[in-house]
This record gives sequence, C-alpha cells and structure tokens, in this order.
Amino acid sequence: MKKAFLLEKMKIQIQDVPKPRPEPDYVLVKVHACSICGTDLHSYRYGEDEIMKRVPENFPMSSFYGAINSRGGGHQIAGEIVELGADVTRWKIGDRVAGVSGSGFAEYCSMKRIYHLPNELSYEAGSFIEPLGVAVAAVRRSGIRLGDFAVVLGAGPIGHLIMQCAKASGGTVYVTEVSEKRINLAGMFADEVINPREVNPVKRVEELMGGLTPNVIFECAGRDATIKQLIDMAGKYWTPYGQHMRGIIVSLFEKPWVYDLFDNNAIIAKSMELIGSQTYYPYGHPKDELRIAIDLMKIGKINVMPLITAKVPLEDIDSGFNTLLNGEELCVVVQS
Repeated sequence: MKKAFLLEKMKIQIQDVPKPRPEPDYVLVKVHACSICGTDLHSYRYGEDEIMKRVPENFPMSSFYGAINSRGGGHQIAGEIVELGADVTRWKIGDRVAGVSGSGFAEYCSMKRIYHLPNELSYEAGSFIEPLGVAVAAVRRSGIRLGDFAVVLGAGPIGHLIMQCAKASGGTVYVTEVSEKRINLAGMFADEVINPREVNPVKRVEELMGGLTPNVIFECAGRDATIKQLIDMAGKYWTPYGQHMRGIIVSLFEKPWVYDLFDNNAIIAKSMELIGSQTYYPYGHPKDELRIAIDLMKIGKINVMPLITAKVPLEDIDSGFNTLLNGEELCVVVQS
C-alpha cells in the first residue's frame, strides 16, 4: 500500500509499504479521507527534529503523537472497515467509521478509537470529528450559557469550529481574524467579524458590549498579540465581585509567551479565570466529545463542509500542505 512519510521539513514522500495487520482489538480501515491538522502543518514547516526541540520539558507528548513525521502521520481519519482483529466483536466489515489514529496519510490504517459514521455524513465530514471534538471540549469547559457573549480570537479551523459550537450553545459570538478568506467564511456564522488590521479589536468589542465584559474569550491563534488582547478584553480593573471572565486557551504555541506583554496583576484585578483546553475525554468516556461531535453534525447544528476548501489525492499531499502554508486554503482533506 502507499503511505506518506515526512523525510525532512517541507518534503513528504509517498512510499510502498506492507499493508498493516490489525492487532487483536483493532480494525483495519480503508482510508477515504484524512484532513490535515495544524500539528501536521507545524511538523511539515519545521521538520521532526526541530519540532522536538520546541517541545517544553515535561510537556505531554501526546499532543504531537499524531503529527506527520518519519513514521507517517495523519490522525483525523474516516473510512471503511476491511478487516477485523481477532478480539473485535462490535464492528463488522463494511462499517463506515471515523476516528483517531496516527497513520491516516495512507491507503489503509489500523485503528482502535473509532465511531460509527452515519450515512448522512460524508467521509470528508467524518475526518473532522477529531478537531470538532477539540472545539466541543473547549466550549464545554468555558461554561457558556444561553444568552452569553463570547469572543473567538482567530478563525482558523479550530476557531471556526469553536465559533459554531458557541453559537449552538445559544451565545452571541464575535470573531477576530485578518485573513480575507477566513473573514468571509466566519461571516457565515459569527455575529460580527473584526479585522484587527482595520480596527482595534479591544475597543470594538467594548463598543459591541456597551462597556461590559464578554463572558468568555477563546484564544485560537497562538500569538502573543492575541494573548494580550484576551487580557485587555476582560474589562476594566476592579471588576465587581461575581462578574468574571473566562479565557480559554486552545492554541498550541510554537514558543513561550512573552510575559511582559501585559500586567500580570490584571488577571487578579479583573477576577479572570484562564483555562487551558488541550483535548477531549478518553475513548469510551460517557462525556466523550467526539461522540458529541458526530451527533452535532448529524442533526445539523454544526456544518464542517464550508471549512473544506480543497481535496487532494494522497499522491499530491505535498501540494496540499503547501497551499495551507501559503494561506491559499483553510482546510485540506487528503483522499486515498
């Protein structure tokens, strides 16, 4: 079978390798769609060795396990079961599934964390249950309620999915973004899209809120500037007791924050909560966000299809990565 490997930064090669055999509790999936994640893009831009140098000491390496590297990559997968492991009883050959693994940029992939993909959803949509699960987890951790106000800093794939989830929760959602393509896409769902290159996003949010503070702000851009905006948007000093803002940090940053960007006392004085939201509950957990993600797509509460701006065959995966780096596309799905 054919499988993609990252030989060095900015260079992926398709190689012929033996088709994997599933372990006893795994299934073999014929991959129909695998979307490119931001962690894949980081690996592609810098190379595997450089990415490992950037990982802080004691950082959970699971954040990078799914990224493309010299062993393969691609973890946002949808396809069809073609072989069962010896101990598998709940699945059958021919089942449409979507889930998470580490070698989806290939014709076949051995998988364990899989979910039934409803007939109403395409394989391309199924390749988005993992990033949508990340968005569902972030919005649930934010505690947003019906009628609350939210700001999403950055309308990349995760930011866009968080925006839709926050809207589905009954919130009013403002989004900041500088890319023209992303601005146009976010305009389909957000209550207002703010371009920081044209207006001061902190002042504009203050105008929209009538001087009040948003209930929650999601940082989805991974930039020092957006961390500063998060702090500044949290209202004035000496916020009255009981009126606080939650900042949900979803981005994986390529380098540590510059801490003198803001007055550290502002976090205390504004009664702020800063919460990191890296991922989702483990497989089989009753609150498994990937299962929720499928349900939200099935009933039409979340629409991932507008995010998919390009599809490429496995043989052209290198060009797919380049279009993302160049900002030509928002999300690219690799089809085997």
